[in-house]
Amino acid sequence: MTIRLHSAWSDSGRGRHLRLRSLTRAVSYLVSDEAEHRLWPANIGTGRVAVIRDAGHDSRQIRDAVRAGATGQWSLLDLAAVPEFGRIPVAGDIRLVVAGDASLMAAARRCAAFWRCGVLAPATVATVATWENLVLRPTPAVAISTSHDWYDHTAERWALHGELAIRHDTGQQERVEDLVVHPHEHGILVTRHRRDPHLVRTSMTIRIEQAATGTIDGHPQTFPAGEYTCAPQQDRFHQVLGPGTQP
Repeated sequence: MTIRLHSAWSDSGRGRHLRLRSLTRAVSYLVSDEAEHRLWPANIGTGRVAVIRDAGHDSRQIRDAVRAGATGQWSLLDLAAVPEFGRIPVAGDIRLVVAGDASLMAAARRCAAFWRCGVLAPATVATVATWENLVLRPTPAVAISTSHDWYDHTAERWALHGELAIRHDTGQQERVEDLVVHPHEHGILVTRHRRDPHLVRTSMTIRIEQAATGTIDGHPQTFPAGEYTCAPQQDRFHQVLGPGTQP
């Protein structure tokens, strides 16, 4: 099968209809039996495709294009806004999450990490001659569990500012005001007070003494007081890429 995918289907200009049709065909392939055997790992979800988008007209067209590609027994999970921390819907059957716009890619990666599935970006492939050009890139994430029984992930960057304390596996605590957590293939990269990052190879605990401000994968949040345990997860989700595509 051959197909040409165009970059950034959310871009304005000529060919929008073709880009949406290419998106439909891309999703259709990624849930097909051929992709099941050639592309996806054995533990990937089967049953639903998700799309994360805003509430605009263009994003509804993208939602409809994704729904059209999720044919047969596949259904669509439509997220019309970025989920708050700890509020990503629990699901074990998601195969793929599609970002409705480049600005939502970080949120889509976060959802993909939470669901342990694949993620498709607006600019995934400029030109794909055959489906065999598509590849998966296993990507690490950091799981975050809390004393409030919330559970979430960061796929790129979790930033906090406030009255914080870090506890390492040695049991020692360190008080900080600014903290950034990044996933790393060998653990967790931790940046304190904008200093050089430090690699933590095991889990770590962050105590928020009073409600702290911050962002999780670019989404502003207020994080309530309590304990937050971070655990590194290798190869947690898969980015769908083509030749020359940057994740």
